[in-house]
Amino acid sequence: MEKSNSLMRGFYSGLIAGCIGGMGFSLYVIFFSLTAAIPDITSFDFWLNYFIYQVGVQGIFGGIFGIIYMKFYNGIPGKGAWKGLVFGLIIFLLGNFAHGTWNVLVGSLAGNEIHIAWGINYFEAFLIWFIYGLVLGPLYERWEF
Repeated sequence: MEKSNSLMRGFYSGLIAGCIGGMGFSLYVIFFSLTAAIPDITSFDFWLNYFIYQVGVQGIFGGIFGIIYMKFYNGIPGKGAWKGLVFGLIIFLLGNFAHGTWNVLVGSLAGNEIHIAWGINYFEAFLIWFIYGLVLGPLYERWEF
C-alpha cells in the first residue's frame, strides 16, 4: 500500500470514529439534561447545536489522531477493536491527565472546589475516547484504499 493511501486510511478512519464518538457523547449529554431537568439545556436548539459542535470537533481531532494511530499501529498491542481501545485509552490518559490537573489547579487557586467536576470531566472524556477506539480499530483494519 502506498504511503498516501495509508495516510488517507488513517485520517478517514479517525474522522469517522471521531464523529461517532461525538455522536455518542452528545447523546449522553442530551440524556443527562433530560434526566436532570435543567431548563437551560433541555431546549431542542441547544441539543442540535451541541450535537453539531461535538460531531465536528471530535471529527477533526479524530482525523488527526487517526493519522497518529496509523504511525504507531504496529507498536500498539492487540488486534481490531482491542487495538483501537488501547490507543483511545492512551489518548485519554495523556490528554486528560494534563487537562484535568490544570483545571483542578486553576480552580483551587481561584477558591473553587471543582473536584466533582473534574471527575465528571474524566468520565465524559473516557466515554468519547472509548467509543472512538472501539470504532477506530476495526474500521482501520477493514478499510482499504
